[in-house]
Amino acid sequence: MDLFIPTLGRPNRQETWDHLPPSLRERTRLLVDEGELTAYKRYPCVALPSDCRGIGRVRQFVVDNSPGKVVMLDDDLRFAMRREDAPTKFRDATSQEVAKVFEVLESCLETFPHASICTREGGNRDTSAYVTNTRLLRVLAYDTRVLRAEGIRFDRVHVMEDFDVTLQLLRRGHANVSINWAVQDQLGSNKSGGCSIYRSMEIQRDAAIKLHHLHPEFVSVVKKQTKVAWQGQERTDVVIQWKRAYDSYRGVQRDLSD
Repeated sequence: MDLFIPTLGRPNRQETWDHLPPSLRERTRLLVDEGELTAYKRYPCVALPSDCRGIGRVRQFVVDNSPGKVVMLDDDLRFAMRREDAPTKFRDATSQEVAKVFEVLESCLETFPHASICTREGGNRDTSAYVTNTRLLRVLAYDTRVLRAEGIRFDRVHVMEDFDVTLQLLRRGHANVSINWAVQDQLGSNKSGGCSIYRSMEIQRDAAIKLHHLHPEFVSVVKKQTKVAWQGQERTDVVIQWKRAYDSYRGVQRDLSD
């Protein structure tokens, strides 16, 4: 399994790279704009073609150029383990534990074509070892052969492209799994650099509306009040019925409360 970290405008701040053990760094490449290669010279990099702008196109580039298993990681992640003495709480993961998590993540792709590591946010609500048919974000593992065979693409929406791909897979009957005995989180949404360089409130709104149009039965457009990101402004967002999307492939009916 190859690891890729799309990054933009953050040559001096690579949290995910810093939290990966050496055994995983050997398999990891940063995806950077050609004009930033010099700034990122301390890292192993892949230069993106000039027409590869926006996270959706970057992720599609990975799929188009990878023969098998990949994992795409946000560039500002850290990892933690669920505590055995208090399962609703977490402790920092050691390098050995991070390596083990990614070993299991790779093995998940033998059964599921897309997999992830659960988010720390909300981790106190569900202490199951694994969660299926749910939201995947920030750590995105795929068997790219399935994506290509199904004609599933990342470049249909400008942002929230990961949600679109998850829904495309679920609606075609491809279940997903997320490791929940370990978790990941980020330093904060919409920090300087990365997608925040081009992701505006208007782009977020347009993507939310298009996501609804692509998956009208499973995506609702809502307004959310942010606390820190977006300077506390109200943003357009989505609520998604993940399990209902998967069940739709088999014609299973679910209550709206699910």
